[in-house]
Formats: sequence, C-alpha cells, structure tokens
Amino acid sequence: MKTFSLNQRGQGFEVFKLLIAAIVAVFILTIMLQILQGIKPPTQGNPRLKEQGL
Repeated sequence: MKTFSLNQRGQGFEVFKLLIAAIVAVFILTIMLQILQGIKPPTQGNPRLKEQGL
C-alpha cells in the first residue's frame, strides 16, 4: 500500500500547469503581434507628393 504525503500532487496537475502556461503564452504572443502590426515604421514618404506640396 502506497502512502502519499500531503504536498505530493498527481501527474495530471503538472499537465494542467503546462496547459495553462501554453494558453498564457499564446495570449501574450497574440497581444504582442497586434501591437507590432499597429506600429508603422518611419518612412521618407513619396517625393512626388512633397514636390506638389501635398
């Protein structure tokens, strides 16, 4: 007969922690990609528009 200590947890809990970590990682990656897509890099623009004064 096996005896379990009070602080020992089953293998299922480790899988659950891994699943939560993966979900949080995907959530953070999604937010970061949305932020990066919204950033427009500075450009010099169209020189023809500058000549016309637009």
